[in-house]
Parts: sequence; structure tokens; C-alpha cells
Amino acid sequence: MQRLARFARIISFDKRGVGLSDRVLGEPSLEERVDDVRAVLDAVGCRKTVLLGFSEGCPMSLLFSATYPDRVSHLVLVGGFIRADYSVPEAQFVAIADKIVAGWGSGQMMKRVVGITEGSKEQLAALSKFERMSCSPGAFKAVMVMNRRINVEPIVQSVRVPTLLLHSKIDAVVPVSEGRKLADAIVGAKYIEYEDLPHGLLLTPRRGDQRH
Repeated sequence: MQRLARFARIISFDKRGVGLSDRVLGEPSLEERVDDVRAVLDAVGCRKTVLLGFSEGCPMSLLFSATYPDRVSHLVLVGGFIRADYSVPEAQFVAIADKIVAGWGSGQMMKRVVGITEGSKEQLAALSKFERMSCSPGAFKAVMVMNRRINVEPIVQSVRVPTLLLHSKIDAVVPVSEGRKLADAIVGAKYIEYEDLPHGLLLTPRRGDQRH
């Protein structure tokens, strides 16, 4: 954030259900969540921006750019996908979600995100705290149910904003095959694959170099 702020204005917000934002009521559609982005941009007086989307923020950014093409100059998408039901069949989703929620606050979910196999006591304590501070177990389940509905297949090929996609080959949360599908679907997109960074590459310094 500090490096980006040297040459750009950074606008960041807590999405629905997490951080200081209100908890989720019902199952808001992706269109409603995209309107949250518009509301934030309007509130801070931003008419045009570069959207940086991470994970489920990628389809949100794509839908925003398709809905408001005059308000987006460029897209940067990290660890993205077209539809959220790519790996877990509907019949298994509830059981898997309940298992993840039962362990929420232990750091186990964030271990996958940041690419830690085992982890020291200090690392696990930090990841556990990260989970607990971000949202409650019930709120996280609501976010999972909300994300499950994501599908931008109908609009992705209509996106005409200059787009850069970044994806890791070892992503344990969103398989690299999903990133490739997304890149193939966006006209003129530039796609870069990383060899050894996790899903949460924005959260993890490069090995052996704390500056990058």
C-alpha cells in the first residue's frame, strides 16, 4: 500500500460481512456487491479508477467494469476465477463450509491462503488472530454462501478494459487452471503466472527478499 501510494491514490474498503462493514443479511447478489464499489467511489469523489481485484474481488471487478466501463481505466486481477462452483459440487458444499467454519479462528484457512504447510507457533497465532479480527464464524459462512453464487460467464467476454491477470501455479485456493480460463475469456488480457507464490501473494513477501 505504501509503495502504491507513492504514485497513486489508494482507495480500500471492507467488503460486506467483514471488518468494519455491516454483517450480511440474506444472500446479496454480485450485482448488489458491485454497487457497494460504486457507492464507495462516489463517496470519495472518484470518477475513474484502476481496479485491483483479489480472489472473489476479480469477478466483482469484472462486473463493475462491464457495468460502468467509463469509470475503469485498467483492471488488475489476482488469483481470480469466472465462476465460484468450479471445484466443489453443490451436494458437498454445505459439509465443506461447515467444516471450514468450525475451524475458523484457528488459522487453518489462512494457512492455505498464504501457502504455509506446517507453520511455527508464532505464524499460526498471527493467522488465527487475523481470522478472528476479520469476521465471526457465522459471518464467514455468510460470505462463503454469498461467494458461492458468483458467476460472470455471461459478461466476461464483453469486458474491454485493459486487463492484467496474475496467478500462481501453486495456488491452493483457486487452481491455476481457473486463472488460465479467465485470461482466455478476456479480450486482449495480459496474463502472468508465478512459480512459487501462494493464493495470497499480496500478503506474502518473496522468499529471500523482503523488499518485493
